Amino acid sequence: MIRQHSNQDSLVYKALMPLVKEAATKFYIGQRVVLSPNAGINSNKAGTIVDPSEVKTDGRGIPTNVQGAYKPVEWKKEVAIRLDTGEIITMFKGLVLPTDS
Repeated sequence: MIRQHSNQDSLVYKALMPLVKEAATKFYIGQRVVLSPNAGINSNKAGTIVDPSEVKTDGRGIPTNVQGAYKPVEWKKEVAIRLDTGEIITMFKGLVLPTDS
């Protein structure tokens, strides 16, 4: 069965577009950020954007110095962050918010 797109679908799309564009924020090394309240166990944690070269990977691109990493990093969608605790994580750009401090 083929699903037809309804007018309601286009309204949802239009409502979500500003959020998608906002998530396309550019990040730079050294920038202070805070993780979104929707970021799971890392919610509301603060840190600094670091160079992707600080994330060590195995031959398949899976990070070896990021706890719990199980898939290759997609640098177009993710960013490397050193939390204030010193831990390095990767996080989807849409879940990272720039801060003023």
